[in-house]
Amino acid sequence: MRTLAALIAILLLLSACATTKTTEPAPQNRQTSNDQPASMAANPTDLYNTYNDSVYFVKTECLYKYIYPDFFLRTSVSSQWGLFIDLTMIKDTKILNASDMSTQRTDWVVLNRTNSTKQYGTAFAIGDKLYTNNHVVECPSKQDDIIDYFDLIDLSGRDVNKLGSDIYDDQNTFKEVQVSKSIILNAVNGTVAEHFRSKANFTLLERKIMLYHRNTNFTDPILATALKNGSTFPDNDFAILRIDAKTHRVEAGIEPVVGTTVYALGFPMVINFEKPKEHNDMQTNPPVITQGIVSNRILSDHNVTYYVIDAAATFGSSGSPVFDDTGKVIGILTAGYGGINLIFPISQVPNG
Repeated sequence: MRTLAALIAILLLLSACATTKTTEPAPQNRQTSNDQPASMAANPTDLYNTYNDSVYFVKTECLYKYIYPDFFLRTSVSSQWGLFIDLTMIKDTKILNASDMSTQRTDWVVLNRTNSTKQYGTAFAIGDKLYTNNHVVECPSKQDDIIDYFDLIDLSGRDVNKLGSDIYDDQNTFKEVQVSKSIILNAVNGTVAEHFRSKANFTLLERKIMLYHRNTNFTDPILATALKNGSTFPDNDFAILRIDAKTHRVEAGIEPVVGTTVYALGFPMVINFEKPKEHNDMQTNPPVITQGIVSNRILSDHNVTYYVIDAAATFGSSGSPVFDDTGKVIGILTAGYGGINLIFPISQVPNG
């Protein structure tokens, strides 16, 4: 049987959820009081107008330095063996930062580059602190996780798609073998990715947690400091942040109750992974509120309590506050799969 972790993907990897009722009222221009609001009989419009100033769009940027042997690709095609793609390290007498390579050969040309990963999500204020998911603000540390965040063109400085297209054009000269372009492109991408997994060394240089707010039209970032972190799902997936700015607070509630109507307020967004250069990486729309119910209480594979809700969510929804029908926050929207989403109970988040 597949584990829960295999079925539940972190919201950063979600497909857009459908079917659930979504409401996006026009925000009012009035300023929300910094005092704790009184509890209310919740409805989407009142919740939105009361709390839309309490949520922040989060962008975490992690800057890495990495070194790797330069490479080129060789190909051959035969009727017996089909297409063969071989990645060969470029040889030279010049070595850059060779001492940092654990498996360095003396004749490799080693390149030195920097690049950054980006994670997106939502944060909200309770008291003088902000709350979100750990996976929204944590920098990837495992080699495979770091590489998965990068586009291969940005990672290598090579137009990997063009390399695949050139190989496709070359193999057409062999009339006895025809390999589809998609197979060649996938093979080239896999070969280059494996090169970085096995040969590159990454060092984290800097992490910046930037918050964007409606009152500044989502243009001027507020730098945040992480006060306390849990671990990424299926563990206790929370993070507590601090900013040097006035916050507009929500009120914490108690443990979720199965059957309760809930509302998620955050910044769902969709990133075009196929054409990363053509999308705007800043979310400039106002927050969106979605409605659902608490349908179950479960334990993750790491024995951590989560609650299942069906309020719609997608990229950027991680870290959103989830309100109950009295207008109090009962959890942090954390993970999901196919329209079923999980919240981490706010009652289990320790004091910052």
